[in-house]
Amino acid sequence: DHETEEAVGRYRSQLSPFEDAAKAFGAATWPLEGAIFRLPLRTPALAARSQICPESHDYEELLGVLHELLRGAHELLLFLQSVESIEVLARAPGDAAPRRLGGASLR
Repeated sequence: DHETEEAVGRYRSQLSPFEDAAKAFGAATWPLEGAIFRLPLRTPALAARSQICPESHDYEELLGVLHELLRGAHELLLFLQSVESIEVLARAPGDAAPRRLGGASLR
């Protein structure tokens, strides 16, 4: 719809990483049916300059967090009333496309 197109146009630079993730699922990008979370990686130097978060996170650290999420995904879905499935993708530094780490579904 017009409102969605206008918002996407206004925030194009912030939304572009999410478009890549949606395309990895083969989903229509906007309006997106679901939710996408982007976990920012920061080197110690970038974290020191950040006004948002002064903590640094590297790829391996976040992979550990994502694998922990996947280990408890089925139980998590039992408590999330409007979430039917979880899919986890990660794009390694230097890779052009994300790879699927795993998922869970109530279906």
